Amino acid sequence: MMNKDIFFSRHCGKWILTGEHILVRGGHALSFPLRELCLDMQYKPNAPLSFLFDREFSDSKKNKFFESAVKQAFSHIGKEPAGAFYLSSKIPLGYGLGSSAAFCLSLSDLFFQLGYIQNIVEFAWNLEHTFHGKSSGSDIQTIYHKKSLIFKSSKNFEFFEPKWHPHIYLYNTGISSSTKKCVEKVSNLFDQSQEKSNTIYKQMEKSVDQSIEALSNPSKGLRLLIQAMTEACDCFEEWGLLEPLRPSIEKLKSLGALAVKPTGAGAGGYLIGLWKNSLPSSQLDDENFLPISL
Repeated sequence: MMNKDIFFSRHCGKWILTGEHILVRGGHALSFPLRELCLDMQYKPNAPLSFLFDREFSDSKKNKFFESAVKQAFSHIGKEPAGAFYLSSKIPLGYGLGSSAAFCLSLSDLFFQLGYIQNIVEFAWNLEHTFHGKSSGSDIQTIYHKKSLIFKSSKNFEFFEPKWHPHIYLYNTGISSSTKKCVEKVSNLFDQSQEKSNTIYKQMEKSVDQSIEALSNPSKGLRLLIQAMTEACDCFEEWGLLEPLRPSIEKLKSLGALAVKPTGAGAGGYLIGLWKNSLPSSQLDDENFLPISL
């Protein structure tokens, strides 16, 4: 929304069921919009450059990083940074739920409405490289379209509609992680042992195919989904991105989770847990749990 005085943009988060870390090597992933959590950006063009952040961005390092990203965005279009920015978000930073993609799309919305760019998605994708070094574009496309995707590349994806809805919950481990560092760790392993990396790659690819089949087949979907999530979690262990999450994984399993895996880069952030039935309200009183819809 845009008038001469103020601009407002809202974008939700995202979560990945299976397929992390293989997109940059030609793999595919199954991702979903996270409608329960959103990022809001408010912008007043006719004002000196300033930034105001809510408590989610209270960390001064995070503030400076986003300020730098805004300035880079303006430099990409050959203009001096200007205007008053206010950022409010329910999407936690560094937790694998697409906060950087939502931020980049908000800036792209702004520039599109001001007539500075022609393609919102392309500009947002290029800007997201600032955060992750090399972005696959999966988060950008999932959040922009607000639909679940079978994603292969930024220009090669298809919408996906599950035939049934499993009882999946997000769980906040309370551990922040750097997507860029996790990506580098996976890349370093590939450089050190291509044979091992290729084996992990194939296993994660298989888990994506199993996930798609599971959500397309209500009669045997639960069994297949347990297998898919378990195999995907094993990939994170082989990459060395699981260790900090073990206590949280064991906690969810003790609460009856049939399968648990990280969603996002790993080494922190959120876990996704699969249950046979809905969790009782007494467990959902734990603020670390977040019910999600597919």
